[in-house]
Amino acid sequence: ESMEEVMALAKDDIAELKSFNKPPGLVKIVMEAVCILHGVKPAWEEAQVMLADKNFLARMKDLDRNGVSDNTIRRLQAYVRNQNFRPEAVEQVSQAARSLCLWVLALDQYAKVRSNIAFRSGKLREAVAKVNLTQQKLDEKKRSSEELHQHVINLRHTHTAHVAALKTIEGERKHTLTQIHKIAVLTNSFASQRVEWQGRPLG
Repeated sequence: ESMEEVMALAKDDIAELKSFNKPPGLVKIVMEAVCILHGVKPAWEEAQVMLADKNFLARMKDLDRNGVSDNTIRRLQAYVRNQNFRPEAVEQVSQAARSLCLWVLALDQYAKVRSNIAFRSGKLREAVAKVNLTQQKLDEKKRSSEELHQHVINLRHTHTAHVAALKTIEGERKHTLTQIHKIAVLTNSFASQRVEWQGRPLG
């Protein structure tokens, strides 16, 4: 809407603005704000130079909204925060300045919305990064937990194998002791028989 009003301005409207040698205060601050957005010194003399440019309206239309720097918007605040920097107030002194006032306010609002979106997008990226990092840590904990669980299972299997081996060894030990005992009994029996044999007279 603001751009439509600007583009609807006629040569007579621009001539009205140029005709002010000592412009009304509101016309002056509106044109200073326009100067700031075009990157020139905010002064009425500079504004007159812009207004004299036959491509002034085309330059207004082609101004890159996304190219307006944060510093420019900060400088603009001294104007747009003025309680009288309002279309209904400006139109009391100049209809042409009213259209330019709307254009300045629209660009200021666009820049603030863009900045807010950029801020929220940055916060969203930070939040996503934190979520991804948390998920990564959870995955690592899960893997560690799974590895620990598998390690416990392996230890249990090893323990079971060791217990089985111990039982086998114990069985073999008992079997060996039994064999040793039998051998000892046989050996003692043989020794007794030998003594008995040796005590018998020959023939």
